Amino acid sequence: MNITKKILSVILSVVLAVAVFGVCASAEGTANGDESMKVTITTDQETYAPGDTVTVSVSLQTNYNMTAFRFPILFDSAVFEIPNLINLTALNTCKAKGTLMANSQNDGSYIPEGYDASEFSCILVQWTAAVSNATLGCLNLPDGEVCFTFTVKAKSSAAGKIGTFLIPTEYTGFYNQAIQTPTDATTIYYIDDAAFAKEFIPATVNVVGETADLVPNSAYDSKAVIDKTNMVVYGFDVGMTTTAELKQKVIATGAGTISVEYTEYGLGTDAKINIVVDDAVVKTYSVVIFGDVNGDAIIDGNDVSSIVSVAGSLLEFNECQTMAADVNGDKTIDSFDFGKVLSVYASIDELDQTNPY
Repeated sequence: MNITKKILSVILSVVLAVAVFGVCASAEGTANGDESMKVTITTDQETYAPGDTVTVSVSLQTNYNMTAFRFPILFDSAVFEIPNLINLTALNTCKAKGTLMANSQNDGSYIPEGYDASEFSCILVQWTAAVSNATLGCLNLPDGEVCFTFTVKAKSSAAGKIGTFLIPTEYTGFYNQAIQTPTDATTIYYIDDAAFAKEFIPATVNVVGETADLVPNSAYDSKAVIDKTNMVVYGFDVGMTTTAELKQKVIATGAGTISVEYTEYGLGTDAKINIVVDDAVVKTYSVVIFGDVNGDAIIDGNDVSSIVSVAGSLLEFNECQTMAADVNGDKTIDSFDFGKVLSVYASIDELDQTNPY
């Protein structure tokens, strides 16, 4: 059922309620002028592991007879996902005879201005009172009560992230409908939004656990070095050309997989190794092959020439290229570096890619 049909069903249920009372739908009661609603979101835990199910509870506190409500619950798309079936538990109070529905279509239409639709997912929840024994069901909960729950899932890629569930006060589609006397349909009225005190309390949770990462591939006795401070990886073979060769040196842990971005010239210095979980890139490392500064994984005259130009302040390297050129680790590109690389190119000397210094 799409949202248009759902809204029509809500309108129809209200009309039917009025019809049962035998009065015209245009009859209205009078607002008290002090109506207030407090909506509190809570979760069953404060901390979750990637892949865990998160049960979200929504409590309502009112000082009037609420006959309908409608609001969106936003949550971080990078942290949570909606399962195929929304596990929406209906209002659990006998005071609330009615229909509870949810729509999880994330096209941005329920997300108010000021919230990035690419960052938030949304569940639109709405409830409409029903008629029972000549009485219109309504919510009057001065002490507050959990009225419904639903579940989402912490993404496998969410380790180390903080997630929030919130109802934006900027939303303009709230149903401000009330009734003074549940047995008298002529007392249905709408609350002026400007005079309606609404408070929404969000919930925040932490997702903890091992984040997918790179490790040396022990199956090939790899001695690759993963520098998590500078987000670079070295210890690869000179002349490496394929992702298969790279994966003999490093692999992803946990639920992660590896995707590789080649440089313009090949799989050398400044190529990128992405750690991917649930189709999202959670970490990116840069490849460093010492002596190779143009990214082709080969140490040749082009590299020597470029290093000479940088030493003479005629050219600049990015951070990854600078690390590859600085073969003695003194943080300076100078005659020692291009002399060493020239010797390697001429097969007079060697560079230990695992421990170049």
